Amino acid sequence: MGKLKMTLACWDHPRLRPILDGLIEPEGIELNPISLPPHEIFWRMLKYEDFDASELSLSGYIIDQCSASPRFIAIPFFPSRVFRHSALFINKNAGIRTPEDLKGKKVGVPEYHLTAALWVRGFLQHDYGVSAEDIEWHMGGIEEAGRKDRIEVKLPKKIRLHEIPEDQTLSEWLERGLISALISPHKPRAFSKGTSNAALLFPNFREIEKEYFDRTGILPIMHTIVVKRKIYEKHPWVTESLYKALASASSFVESNFSRSGLRYTIPWLQQEWEEARRIFGQEIFPSGVAQNLKSLEAVVRYSYEQGLATREFKPADLFAPNTVEQFKD
Repeated sequence: MGKLKMTLACWDHPRLRPILDGLIEPEGIELNPISLPPHEIFWRMLKYEDFDASELSLSGYIIDQCSASPRFIAIPFFPSRVFRHSALFINKNAGIRTPEDLKGKKVGVPEYHLTAALWVRGFLQHDYGVSAEDIEWHMGGIEEAGRKDRIEVKLPKKIRLHEIPEDQTLSEWLERGLISALISPHKPRAFSKGTSNAALLFPNFREIEKEYFDRTGILPIMHTIVVKRKIYEKHPWVTESLYKALASASSFVESNFSRSGLRYTIPWLQQEWEEARRIFGQEIFPSGVAQNLKSLEAVVRYSYEQGLATREFKPADLFAPNTVEQFKD
């Protein structure tokens, strides 16, 4: 019997390079890896299910699990993890000096369900007492007009969400003061050009994010890996096979970084790597549910509190059972 043919769409993350390059192959699977930008993958997977397996927004996946017929099943491998205190930009003239000043303000977000926005709203509520209903939300493209949400979410009435005109962008709105703040996974043009009214709410975000991790043990998870549920139901072994291959790829890259780090002409890169391991542990991005329980408990709680998920999941229930409990020699 031949191997099962599958496509896997993911971004060109360093920890996935051994998979993309064919150095590590999942058992029993003839994998066709496709490297694409995350936002394109998410759109195509959530709208059209274009791939057999893919990287996916963790927030989008949790919402999918609330449907009567969930389309995907996840593997506890997390290719993207990013602190998000640096994702909150403000208009300098909006009278915002502290996070608490965001109460009653208009805040832009490219998509309400965006995982980065989920984490920002989470720390605003739990660390600063600013809940999602305290803010008037405005949704649209950051730099490209006409952006639409990838997922239809029925939000509770307490969440005030409006779409900006289709010919305008959130970056423009921030600079003009039509919104007081903006949640953006990347620096908006209004901020990057350095001559506008835009600024970071947390200019010392690195110090704040270190303190946040020391206090909570959370390194926010952005993306996971999912398999189409109809494939999993027919071939339940594929999730464990993919999980083992992904974990092996990650371990391979981390164990070789001391040498591969020399390939990049960035001063002090090796020292930054060593400092990260001192803070986060020898495995900076661990796989598995138990190893990431604090982050997973937080994200499911935030999703429910913010009106995205219709129930608060137990972290283990989000993942294929054969990836939660595994054979040990």
